[in-house]
Amino acid sequence: MRIDELKTPCFIFDERILSNRMENLLQLKKSLAKEADSKINLCYAIKANSFIIKCMDKYVHAFEVCSWGELDICKKTGIDLSKVVLSGVNKEEEYVADGISSGVGIITAESALHYEYICRQAKLQNKQVKTILRLSNGAQFGMDASVFEEIIANRNSNSNVEIIGIHYFTGTAKKKIEKLKKEIDKIEEFVNLLDKKYGWKPQLFEYGPGLTVPYFTDDNFENQFSLFEELVSYLVEKDFSYDTTLEMGRFFSASIGSYITKVADVKFNDGVNVCIIDGGKNQLSYYGQNMALKTPIIEKLGSGKTNNQLSADTTKWMIFGSLCSFNDIIARDVPIEDLKVGDKLIFKEVGAYSITEGIALFLSRRLPSVYSVGQDGEYKLVRDEIESSQFNF
Repeated sequence: MRIDELKTPCFIFDERILSNRMENLLQLKKSLAKEADSKINLCYAIKANSFIIKCMDKYVHAFEVCSWGELDICKKTGIDLSKVVLSGVNKEEEYVADGISSGVGIITAESALHYEYICRQAKLQNKQVKTILRLSNGAQFGMDASVFEEIIANRNSNSNVEIIGIHYFTGTAKKKIEKLKKEIDKIEEFVNLLDKKYGWKPQLFEYGPGLTVPYFTDDNFENQFSLFEELVSYLVEKDFSYDTTLEMGRFFSASIGSYITKVADVKFNDGVNVCIIDGGKNQLSYYGQNMALKTPIIEKLGSGKTNNQLSADTTKWMIFGSLCSFNDIIARDVPIEDLKVGDKLIFKEVGAYSITEGIALFLSRRLPSVYSVGQDGEYKLVRDEIESSQFNF
């Protein structure tokens, strides 16, 4: 199967790009950390893209799972569930119970209620459970420091549950090492306080640094690993007694995905070249792109050139999706050569979130097909298109 034979709209996830990226990251980490390499591990947040779990399995120490549905995906994928960190801001007690009975490695507690669920289910199932407490940064995630302290102070009253660490995440698209250093230092101070007051030391610090990735034509694609390098170097400098797990999704997977959509119509409206594609905002989503104020990297299939490689005098197009909505504008003033109905456009850097963040059921359009590209370069259909009308009546 050739790329021009794929059904549109569709997503393509390239395992070759993923393998190359992860191997480079692991090699960089090893060269920086040296003998401390085993104390700094990687965790993949599968919410970014659950289609690549099997490929990621050999590169990461753990998988972050944030819902019962994601846990079910892990089971069906066949990964070792002891690698699962069961997370999520809304944990139903049944979800916790299923996680424990399934043998997940760690369960996070984002509130006193979560901790109560974990303790009760561990006792009911007579199992030893490892948990990490998530510290809030003032948003909906995690628990207040006072609640954290109260749980630590009374930790010995629950013999089936061992609190092994702390989890911290404050947001995504971070670009400066200074921000990351402040967060790491904050946790270090909090850990020292807990040790002094309660004699508790963590075995694990699970940290979501939220490293930025390039998406748009004005972003720098040259050295995407520089912030990761600074982060690992700072952790090595800190030389914590506990292990650190860097939990990320977008940073690992964004670059491995493409979205292909066919030009359904072209027209000239009030001085503007308009292109209608068979996809749309219901399927295509870039972090930080609102009302197409930023332009993704786009290539017309067969042209060999992306929009940021074309001359300034190339014909500009406004690209709209198939939804009957003013919000369905994909990109503005995109240079594309000789665009016509039937051409296919490739949107780059959509390996993270886009496949699940779109308003998929709007207008009852089909969910797109999904293809993977293996190490042999062959395209494989991993999910056929799905009629969404069945969900809307």
